[in-house]
Amino acid sequence: DASPCDDSRALIPPNGEAILRIWRGQHSRTAVIGLAFVAFVVCCVLPVAYLLVTTLGAARSGYAVVALDSRQQGLLLNTALLGIGTAVLATTIGAPLGIVLARVPLRRRSVVRLLAGAPVLLPPYIVALAWVNLGWDWLSEWTYSLPAAIVVLSLVLYPLSMLATEVAMRRIDGRLEEAGLIVAPPGRVLRRITLPLVAPSVIAAALIIFVLAVSEFGVPGLLRVRVYTTEVFTAFAAFYDFSRAIALSVPLLVLCVAVAAVAAALLGDRLVTTRRSLALSPVVFHTWRRPALASVVLVVAIAVA
Repeated sequence: DASPCDDSRALIPPNGEAILRIWRGQHSRTAVIGLAFVAFVVCCVLPVAYLLVTTLGAARSGYAVVALDSRQQGLLLNTALLGIGTAVLATTIGAPLGIVLARVPLRRRSVVRLLAGAPVLLPPYIVALAWVNLGWDWLSEWTYSLPAAIVVLSLVLYPLSMLATEVAMRRIDGRLEEAGLIVAPPGRVLRRITLPLVAPSVIAAALIIFVLAVSEFGVPGLLRVRVYTTEVFTAFAAFYDFSRAIALSVPLLVLCVAVAAVAAALLGDRLVTTRRSLALSPVVFHTWRRPALASVVLVVAIAVA
């Protein structure tokens, strides 16, 4: 007679079948990653490489454009300041809102998330027009400036940091924070446990915001801020010099790669959360409900209303 223990053992597949299932799973995952990598190379890397090789290789003068003069160096500096300032300010606004959405018990959380993320659906040029049409005399000198462009782009792009932070917060195992709350206040748990775990996602979102800011032309053009994209646009649209326009884009590409290298160095070997935690996320800041809601309303009012 077979015992219940024997029945349970019969349900376990042989080692060979288990190994085959694991191999099939890894093989399918490798195939998906390989197809994604091939699509990225074909659609993104090869066209850019073809443009650079054909443009810079057609004439030696193409290489001379990459050597920046003093005016272009100033424009590139303004572009770097615009990108870094936008990334820092947008992260300063969006990351706390992501923590609020993930840890503070707000009523109608989905509605609050939708309202807080609405600015990313607005064209930056429209937001810049609204900023200019405010018509405040005491802001007239500050309206057309680099800080104004940083503020406008930050109000449009902060939802990227907010959503990335919220997703990263929800993937943290809540038992880690629960254990920390036994011996430490919520603020210290946030600094020592939560923030180090979500730092990779926050920095990655800041890098995306930086790239979007340095590639923006409409907002700096409307606010009369001289940036490096003006050089590319002028060569492309005004003089119809496509080779020069493509060559002028090389410094922007180098700038983005340099900032990405700095971000990778800051991350180092930090742990990155990769899947949703099975444990329930603790409500750490339940006493901050009213200030958190007031902060969300204030940000939405400034960015949208």
